Amino acid sequence: MKKTILLFLLFLAYINVKAQTDSTESTISPQESSPTKTIVKADAPSIFTYVEQMPEYIGGQSEMLRYIKENLKYPEDALEEEREAKVYVKFVVDENGAINNVSSIRPAGYGFDEEAIRVVESMPEWKPGKQNGKAVKVHFQIPIYFSIPKEVAPKTEE
Repeated sequence: MKKTILLFLLFLAYINVKAQTDSTESTISPQESSPTKTIVKADAPSIFTYVEQMPEYIGGQSEMLRYIKENLKYPEDALEEEREAKVYVKFVVDENGAINNVSSIRPAGYGFDEEAIRVVESMPEWKPGKQNGKAVKVHFQIPIYFSIPKEVAPKTEE
């Protein structure tokens, strides 16, 4: 039951991707003294957080949730201490659908971050995102919930 709740919450967070682009490198021409005038290099690579066609896990969200559920291992340190956590993992889906730059946003400790990162890094390639018909790099952020599995949860005496 807890795994189902975990997956449902992950699904909800997956839908809530924020819209903004990373700042691109800019320079001010030496002839211009006004700091408000900037020239953006056309060849500076952009990483988007929202595009016309968002990247998609092959098979859709339900397959991604199934993959996470099947591959996520509860950290031993966390089990010993009876800890639970929510780890926010951010990553980039590149133009080829590969997962890159995986990291935890707020460290949770007890091995949660490393396990969440491991699972995301092990994902197969995604269908890349597109902007104006061209495949582009897109930032993604998903939460991964860790709750003590029922079969190992401590038994309370009644």
